[in-house]
Amino acid sequence: MPTFIYYTNGDVDITGTQRSEDTTLCDVAMLKKVTYPTLGTTTFYYEPHNYSKRLERRNDFNFLPKLYNVSGYTGGARVSKIVDNDGTEDTNIREFKYVNNYATGGNTSSGILLDWPRYAFYWEYDDGSISSSHMRVRSSSFNRIYSSGENFIQYSEVTEVHPGSGYTNYTFTNYVSNPNENDYDTIILDNTIYPYIDNVNLWNSYVGIKFNDKSFERGIPQKISTYREDGSNYYLIHKKETTGFTGSSDFPNSYLVGVHGTGGVAQSYKVYYYPFLPKQIVETGEEFITFILVLLCNTKIGEHTKAVKHSFE
Repeated sequence: MPTFIYYTNGDVDITGTQRSEDTTLCDVAMLKKVTYPTLGTTTFYYEPHNYSKRLERRNDFNFLPKLYNVSGYTGGARVSKIVDNDGTEDTNIREFKYVNNYATGGNTSSGILLDWPRYAFYWEYDDGSISSSHMRVRSSSFNRIYSSGENFIQYSEVTEVHPGSGYTNYTFTNYVSNPNENDYDTIILDNTIYPYIDNVNLWNSYVGIKFNDKSFERGIPQKISTYREDGSNYYLIHKKETTGFTGSSDFPNSYLVGVHGTGGVAQSYKVYYYPFLPKQIVETGEEFITFILVLLCNTKIGEHTKAVKHSFE
């Protein structure tokens, strides 16, 4: 396990590199090339994942999940370029940029890391007559923040560039726009112990307080914008944007309940499963004609969409 610094408030800094990613090996065992019977090929190029936001549990938010502006690399690989060749020459090149605000020259990663490990816990107990200290360390993380149904890293914006032709910019729902819901319930398991723990919030995070799970809302295309290249200029030729989605208020009873013990409490939380559907889509063409489609969502599953308005501006 990596070396770390443990602070008196319960925060931990991982200082060791024993489990750090090796970015030079990110493309090992990845599909590199496909050769077709016609002798054409498709070649794939990769690069390591990086991020500019990280979901952690720290003292300043009572060890509940919170996004922090932290940059870094993590394991795995993402596609950086795809090249199609007809056997003689390259016929189609696509480059992928994982940054925020690409259209205005942005270069900050759009990656969001949804977990950060914790290898140690320490708390003290003192009821006036008995005192004890508790330190727990293990080689695997004590808790995990992200849902089992989603990847450990997600990107809020990806741009597909066609050199000499233009690019298409995609923005996706993500943990910033669609976080889990901070609305959980807890019951104290033992009132004879609970008041005497020096850092109750840390103790309760021993397995981890969970927020209501909305992971299925993330990773959905929210806006797609296509630009045409003309010399050194780029012109928007098409944009399709979903300006509203259904939410838990539209389907208030569409959830399962999870219950688990963590530290000194038993905790319950919701796992939502309602249809995540667009409420309004705005589509704009190169001729600056805007098409607006408004959808009403019935709260009965199976009767959830009905077009009620089409308008041109």
